[in-house]
Amino acid sequence: MEVCTLQGEACLSLSMAPSLMLHHAFNTLEKASNMSLEALLACIYKAGDIFVNDILAGQSPKGYVKQLHAINGLAESVILESLHDISSFMKNISNVIAEQKHSAGFEYSVQSTHALNGTFHRKFGTIFTCILPGNHPGVNTVWLNAMALGYKVLLKPSSSDPITSYRLILSLQKAGMLDGQVSFIPGKREINAQLVELSKEHRLMFFGGQDIVDTFGSKSGVIVRGPGYSKLWLEPAYYAKKPNDSIDSICRSIVADGGIKCTNLSQILVNTTEDGFVNSLHASVNASLGAWFDVQLQSSNSQLCVYEIDRAKRILNYIATKLADSGQLNINPLILLHDFEDGTATIRPWVFKVTPGSIVDFEVPAPIALLQSAQCESELRNSLSLSVLSNDNDMFERLAQLNNIRKLLWCLPTTYSTSNLPHDGALYEQLFEKVGIARSN
Repeated sequence: MEVCTLQGEACLSLSMAPSLMLHHAFNTLEKASNMSLEALLACIYKAGDIFVNDILAGQSPKGYVKQLHAINGLAESVILESLHDISSFMKNISNVIAEQKHSAGFEYSVQSTHALNGTFHRKFGTIFTCILPGNHPGVNTVWLNAMALGYKVLLKPSSSDPITSYRLILSLQKAGMLDGQVSFIPGKREINAQLVELSKEHRLMFFGGQDIVDTFGSKSGVIVRGPGYSKLWLEPAYYAKKPNDSIDSICRSIVADGGIKCTNLSQILVNTTEDGFVNSLHASVNASLGAWFDVQLQSSNSQLCVYEIDRAKRILNYIATKLADSGQLNINPLILLHDFEDGTATIRPWVFKVTPGSIVDFEVPAPIALLQSAQCESELRNSLSLSVLSNDNDMFERLAQLNNIRKLLWCLPTTYSTSNLPHDGALYEQLFEKVGIARSN
């Protein structure tokens, strides 16, 4: 399969894996010798420097950044930052794993000859299959994390980004990784069901929306990260004290990394019934977003995401349909299209004001969010990342107990992240089960 740039020019070829190769790849991983965890951690650490500095398969780090931008339109500045973030994650891998194990509880070795009474952490099989999305390189830290926890890894890259995971594999090989620890299997969507079947006794991760949850979420061994319904709750009293900070948090939540990550803001809920306040906030946020957009258009270090023009139109037409179906279509979203007149376009960041409760579960791969009044904290359920701008400290305690809030952030943008902050659940706890162990001398 030819992988093309956004302008339609072929830039690399991928050999699609036939069905028989999937079984072979699984068997090879299962039969390969295991590396010790100590050796794996040392290898990942060393590969972190190689990934960010070395020429691999004839491609420099700068060449990698430019090629990925040409393929999927993610801003070069965002890709470069992600390159360094992934490298930092790899060089900090020992601390990451130690923190995950500490958070999950103590682990007892089944090889111990001493009396023990506690918990043994048992892996779900030996292979972690990752069906990668192509929206952002940072998702590759997930399979690196699984590898550092002792899993063999099978990767199915996205056609929108087949080169980040490949560059990481080359880095690991150069750092001394043994054969048989990771398999790179490009393929079409049709092989996903077979990968799920092969992973029943192991672990497989999808990234996606509600359609992925509905299709694969109940399958044995499957973990789904998504949908990314990220929200922000704003109290007018907080805004009155910190209007600039409030606008800044909202705008950063919308536009960070081009607005295409699952943690980018989808819905703003304002705890008021006063239309005047909501209308004023709506105007202020869009004015700030517009000023940011104008600067980005002229910047050599722009964070704007570039789309193939027909895809940009499909995204905006989808938004128009959602708004029209709920009676909220006040402006045509297509006016947000900025055509570069070379077959590509970008999307102007924007917030649409909607009637409370008229649209739920809104998420698009663009810097677009909805704004509405809200009265009930229960509306914050089903949030991947929830930012709360409030002076009510008791609210933090209440929300921490609310079901289906995966990440709770107090007075921070929805995109805030650190290596020890779980994203859509703690990976360690998704890859291990706790087994009670008791034995006398």
